[in-house]
Amino acid sequence: NEHRQLLAVVDRLYDAVADLDKWPAFLEGATTLFAARGAQVGHTDLVNSRLSFSTVHGYDWSVAHMQRYESLMNEDPRIPYFSSNPFKPVHCRMSLSVEQVHASRVYQEVLSVGGVEYSLGVNLVEDGRTLTYFLVLRDRRQSPFNDGDCELMSVLIPHLNRALKLQRDLGLIDFGRSAAFDTLDSMALGIIIIDADARIKFSNQ
Repeated sequence: NEHRQLLAVVDRLYDAVADLDKWPAFLEGATTLFAARGAQVGHTDLVNSRLSFSTVHGYDWSVAHMQRYESLMNEDPRIPYFSSNPFKPVHCRMSLSVEQVHASRVYQEVLSVGGVEYSLGVNLVEDGRTLTYFLVLRDRRQSPFNDGDCELMSVLIPHLNRALKLQRDLGLIDFGRSAAFDTLDSMALGIIIIDADARIKFSNQ
């Protein structure tokens, strides 16, 4: 049953490659797969912000709540271990005790308020131009993540990495096409592009 669930989640993941609107369906499936309350995926392109996105399922966080986390992110005790173990499943109790997590301002002012007690995720950063992550989240009524959850996450990681790379490549193609069309629109000359059957594919302003 878990194997079938995993395959269904992977199918949803690849469906999302060409359509950002399908990421919530993947996150919903991942939430069920990991018996979590919610899930989050984010990709920040430090060179081209038009390729960046972030999507959350299972939590209705306000803009103010997200901004508060951003302001405290440098204090997040989970990040050093998460950042130093790219492409590996990492949960919040691997390097921290309950007391260490609960003593942080990030927990007191953001995580506990937002209903996050346990997190399991992967850092998919490859170079200095992008920050990419995937997380599944549980609240205090649920059990902590364990080695079995990490093993399940490790099966999903290669697919996540491949899907996000494909999405970035498609985004670059779309961005390049858009930039080219914008350039044509700015020209003081009428331009029409047709295909082999003389059908109009593009005309500038």
